[in-house]
Amino acid sequence: MGNAECRQNTGRICSEDDSPALSFDDNFPNYNETTINRGTIVSPKPQLKFHSICGTNIVLLRDGRVAKRRESFCKGLAFSNRPIGIGEIVCIRLCEVGNNWSGVMRNGSFRFGVTNVDPASFRDIELPKFACPDLTSKGGYWAKSLAERFSVQGLILHFFINDSGEMHYGVNGVHKGLFLSGINVNSPLWTIVDIYGNSVAVEFVGMNFFCFYYFLMKGIDF
Repeated sequence: MGNAECRQNTGRICSEDDSPALSFDDNFPNYNETTINRGTIVSPKPQLKFHSICGTNIVLLRDGRVAKRRESFCKGLAFSNRPIGIGEIVCIRLCEVGNNWSGVMRNGSFRFGVTNVDPASFRDIELPKFACPDLTSKGGYWAKSLAERFSVQGLILHFFINDSGEMHYGVNGVHKGLFLSGINVNSPLWTIVDIYGNSVAVEFVGMNFFCFYYFLMKGIDF
């Protein structure tokens, strides 16, 4: 059975008011040298959105920038609509987090990573229920769970991959360290997310949204 492409919906589910104030530490890249979800300064790319190929419980909103799981706790896989660049800062906001599955399952939170496998290859193949272990047990996939203490509505996750195949990550502008390693950077890499368990909806934030919080925390008058 082939995958149906994700439905698009123009309804709003994300509000900037949901997000906590960010505190940027010295490990976060300098704003003047950084683009968010748009490639790098050297190699700019279009705004990241979600690929039309996604899990059967996923619906896409806001022109593909938001992915929401409609029901259950699984079949919530989604991918970026283009490969991400080495050094590109990817920022994802947890728009909606529920509590229906608290204490019910192990590692019941948002999962993320990258893959060398073009999502379009699943156009005629049904996606599995989970990223871990259904995909990560195969070659070309790297993903794991975000710590459940970070599964908070409004939290902003950022990550990037260096040319050594390491993924570093942080939350709300604070660098947390190495998340994944051994990633094949010699082939294109798509972001993969699994809107699993208590996570309900996530968004690739736009630069304007990110700038607002950056300048706010730096005390810059804009």
